[in-house]
Amino acid sequence: MKLLDVMRIAFHNLWNNRSRTVLTVIIVMIVSTLIMIVCSFGLTLTRSIERLNKAYFERLGTEYRLTGKYEDTRYQDKRPITLEEAEAFTKIAYDFEEVINQLEYDLKGNGSIEYLTNVPEDVLQSDETVLKWREGGAESNYLSTRDFMFTDLRLCEFGSKSLIRQGRVWNEKDNNSKSVWIGSEYMMEQAKYGKLLSVGDSLTFLCRTQEENASYHIENYTVAGIYDSAAVKAQQGSEAPAMIVGNGFITDFGSCFSVEEIILRYRPPQTNYNYLAIFDRMEKFVQKVNSKIEPNVAEGERQWRFTCDLVDSMKNIEIVTWVIIAVIASVSLMILLLSIGSIVNTVIISVDKNRRFLGLMKALGLNGGGVRKIVVSELLFMVVAGIIA
Repeated sequence: MKLLDVMRIAFHNLWNNRSRTVLTVIIVMIVSTLIMIVCSFGLTLTRSIERLNKAYFERLGTEYRLTGKYEDTRYQDKRPITLEEAEAFTKIAYDFEEVINQLEYDLKGNGSIEYLTNVPEDVLQSDETVLKWREGGAESNYLSTRDFMFTDLRLCEFGSKSLIRQGRVWNEKDNNSKSVWIGSEYMMEQAKYGKLLSVGDSLTFLCRTQEENASYHIENYTVAGIYDSAAVKAQQGSEAPAMIVGNGFITDFGSCFSVEEIILRYRPPQTNYNYLAIFDRMEKFVQKVNSKIEPNVAEGERQWRFTCDLVDSMKNIEIVTWVIIAVIASVSLMILLLSIGSIVNTVIISVDKNRRFLGLMKALGLNGGGVRKIVVSELLFMVVAGIIA
């Protein structure tokens, strides 16, 4: 039987059962519309979440954190970051400078920090002579770890001349040097008490441990510059520190501090940047660090100690996206099954009503394949009509 004849017979059968056919076409139309609406809603929701995440990133940037390691599986006994871990981490960070504006160490003091100014050259001959001079009535200035910004100067966003009022900006050579930068607000505050600080001054830092047999460690530093505290505060989004020092300070006074966290920040440029390329570099950075740093382990699961806000949020978006896809697929499948059921029911009724006609066609030589072609043509007519409508 020719295809045209098959289609004529199929159309004739559907026309004879017009009410059921029209109802089925309407159902197919509604189903196809619902599936498009559900898919469109899911796609719009996913894109909206991604746009919101990107807008948040453009406005506030992102933050990375390397935390100490828990020594037990119940997350109760936590040790600080070791200096070896901090050094290994910083070396990796140098390979990803394009996605870092600032690296900062969050330190917990195991002792007191103070500094003395205008210490005579002959006094600086040894720790003993400095302590003797101090105990003889020299005025010292106490500081807390919160008064400092302990940073990696190579990965510090404050290396701009616009932020320096006096002196010079920091550079890579200063990373492990005996240089310190002082905030303008702290300098003016000290000036009220007659303590005048300026570029080139020598500051003798003393750190005293809180152990039973307490000991002093003394190092001499030079003021390399005075930075604008208000500008740094605006850029950082928090109170500007009294002083900024590099990695060398942590190395010099490592016995007096413990590194609780290493915090990195990144703010993208205002224009001309590739969001996906930046995210890809951040993700590789997180993966590389965690492959080198010993993880936390709880209930047999390894927990990364180095995280990035943007990477974590994108992973959550990915999870949400897959959940949305699963929901859409489930809803679409249910709707589709209902539609198929209705179409099959219509075809069964059509075949039943045209049993005599089909029997006559078989008697005239129509085989089983021809009957199946007629049934399939009826199905296609209804589906196409429903989708087009």
